[in-house]
Amino acid sequence: MTYPNILVFVDFPTTDVNAARAFYAEVFNWEVEDRITDTFARIVPGQHFLNEDGTPSEIGNLHMGISNAADVRPHPDPAPQEPTHLSPGGRAARAWILVSEDDSFERILEAAVRLGGTELWRNHFWTEFG
Repeated sequence: MTYPNILVFVDFPTTDVNAARAFYAEVFNWEVEDRITDTFARIVPGQHFLNEDGTPSEIGNLHMGISNAADVRPHPDPAPQEPTHLSPGGRAARAWILVSEDDSFERILEAAVRLGGTELWRNHFWTEFG
């Protein structure tokens, strides 16, 4: 693999996206953008990671998400009947990863299962991501 797979963002599940949106915006002074009304908002902390000398680098800070826990994805059923339900373990943070062009989600899923993971996702995307 010539280029690493990239951590795109991490979701914080909640039962009230709008309340969580207001909370994080006020407490941390973060910009929070509505992406899918009442379902998903993106936290944009702003600024960039700092270089060793304290100057801003070219690398932007990680974006995070706030997701509606009642509409949790990934869902084990690729065509779930609404309403979807929380995963058996309850609410949990989700990490979304942009797969490098010279890798594949099939290889990643196979490796995860081979190493003891459970495949919960395949062929399910939010419209925001294609």
